Amino acid sequence: MTKNYSRLNARRGRSAGWQWTLIGFVFSSFCWIIIVLVGLTTNLLQLSLSGALPTPTPLVREVQIVVTQVVTATDDPFLPTSTPIVVTATPNGEVQAPPVNEVAPATPTPLPDTPVPDENNPTPTSIVPPAATQAEATAVPQQDTSNNGAVIGAPGEIPLPLRDIATTMVTVPGGTFTMGTTTQEVVQAVNECINRDGGACDPSFAEDAFPAHQVTVDTFQIEITEVTYEQYVAFLNYLGVNSHRNGCNGFPCVATTNEDPNSNILFEGATYFVPEIARNLPVANVTWHGAQAYCNALGRRLPTEAEWERAARGDDGRIYPWGNEWDNNKAKTNRPRPAEGGTIGPVEVGRYPAGVSPYGVYDMAGNVAEWVYDWYSATYYQQLAAQGVAVNPQGPPRGDPPNGTDKVVRGGSWDAVPFFARAVHRQSYDANSPSLWIGFRCAADGPGDSNAAAVSGNDGVNLQIATVDPANLNNSAPTLPPPATEPPLISTAQAATPEGQ
Repeated sequence: MTKNYSRLNARRGRSAGWQWTLIGFVFSSFCWIIIVLVGLTTNLLQLSLSGALPTPTPLVREVQIVVTQVVTATDDPFLPTSTPIVVTATPNGEVQAPPVNEVAPATPTPLPDTPVPDENNPTPTSIVPPAATQAEATAVPQQDTSNNGAVIGAPGEIPLPLRDIATTMVTVPGGTFTMGTTTQEVVQAVNECINRDGGACDPSFAEDAFPAHQVTVDTFQIEITEVTYEQYVAFLNYLGVNSHRNGCNGFPCVATTNEDPNSNILFEGATYFVPEIARNLPVANVTWHGAQAYCNALGRRLPTEAEWERAARGDDGRIYPWGNEWDNNKAKTNRPRPAEGGTIGPVEVGRYPAGVSPYGVYDMAGNVAEWVYDWYSATYYQQLAAQGVAVNPQGPPRGDPPNGTDKVVRGGSWDAVPFFARAVHRQSYDANSPSLWIGFRCAADGPGDSNAAAVSGNDGVNLQIATVDPANLNNSAPTLPPPATEPPLISTAQAATPEGQ
């Protein structure tokens, strides 16, 4: 049986070989057919009756790329939003963006028109022009490297929204005059403060204004009224959104209602504006940097302390801009008290034509105190007196400790007794801090003068010095009146000014 089975298996093995060969050929042919069909279906293989393969058509796709503005880290809640820009991918893979000028920058919203005052009105005409053009809205003050990088405007560069509402200037002739005060004058002023005004003045308040000394200044120009809210809000809108925070040479410009609820400047994320009742009031809550930047934008500057006193006193040694006798009807201070018919807060600029200085300059006593260019030093007048006749003094290079960040403030305010409104009195305040009782006015060179360039150049250097934390300053400097404890009458909160101020 075994032998028979062996033969049977041998025969079966020889006959199965040709069968497997046939099956393999059929299967491989079928696979090749499938591969060819797949190639034709997926365009990997193409047939052409003419014998030439057609050129494939490139696929052009439109894509959208989001370009995000790059900004520095900030706590500012009003961050720039991403700007979508549609670009097209070309066949070679390059991306083409539209020209830059196809994306128009935002233009500041102008203030509404203001009626032109009557020609008999002592205040300068103030008209808000139409919206600025794109070029004007994006222009920036020019850097003059010949003056240590200080920003100095030029007449041809003044933006229209500011130029057309700028305050009129008057020329103050150069000359030599007596700057500072005397012992006799201080004794009289202290007695009047205590006995007439019910204040709490002390002779030490006037120590930094000693001794009287001779000063010579060149001819210069000065604005006849203090800068108003209307003018300053136009400046902020010209600078753009959030400019009040650090838009004045890198420093804060002014406090809005977002920082101080008693401020009169409102900012709601796009435009700065003020209530109608405040438009012609002198702007306050402006830092020294905010004042200087505004003046620079007009091609002007802050007056030096010597120029300010010259414009207020003339050359005849008067104590107040109008003379040597105080008159409540010629300036706005906190006397008379509200209970006696007085009001809290400043008044519109130019309200007291009888109180002008010898050169026709308004409100150099009271209303708001005014920033001037100089750094503050309590001993600076002693230094000037030692020079004999000081020529165009511009203040010390830097204030003395503990007032190292203080600038000089002149003229007194609505929040202090008349003692502080004397044209000879000096005060000081931190340059970085806004206050409800401090504003400013601008000045400029007289014809053929070069003093402004020197002033601005000096400041360009000083601004680079690190500032002292205001919390570490001695806030009870003898030249300062008690701080403004109550807001102006037009602000949201109202109360009577405490006695003794």
